[in-house]
Amino acid sequence: MKEPAPYRFTVDYDQSIEGKLALKQTDRIGWATEIATDKRFFDPRRGRHLVTARLVRFDEPVHPHRIEAWCEENGKVLAQPKDLIDLRQAYPSPALDDEMPIVALGRLWVDPELHSIGGALHLYRDANGTGLHSTWLCPSATFGTNWRFLVLDREAAGQ
Repeated sequence: MKEPAPYRFTVDYDQSIEGKLALKQTDRIGWATEIATDKRFFDPRRGRHLVTARLVRFDEPVHPHRIEAWCEENGKVLAQPKDLIDLRQAYPSPALDDEMPIVALGRLWVDPELHSIGGALHLYRDANGTGLHSTWLCPSATFGTNWRFLVLDREAAGQ
């Protein structure tokens, strides 16, 4: 796989997910799922950091474990929801529109009632604009070839 083009932007890890989504700008993120909260997607990182991110796409359906292995082999880390939201803030529409859906698999939320099913957040574009949706992952889940996975360069991610 060819190294995807870099996207450089600043992520404010001190701002809550709810605060990031409060503006509801239609050229960025016009609406979001109610599960997009700091309580469900806790991020221990603090401060403002300039990151280099990439959108990785696989040519065949892929399981999340394969994406993790690819990151390990290539010096990348899986992005988390705050990275995903700030990517869209830095690159409003029409930038990235043709790249969606874009998912952040670095932090999953496990529904206490469903136990083995986790949720990830992803950006999705339709006729109404860009929204932040949840994607539910059962143990056998795979992503099709239309998905992009947001990853951070390990050095930029402070890892």
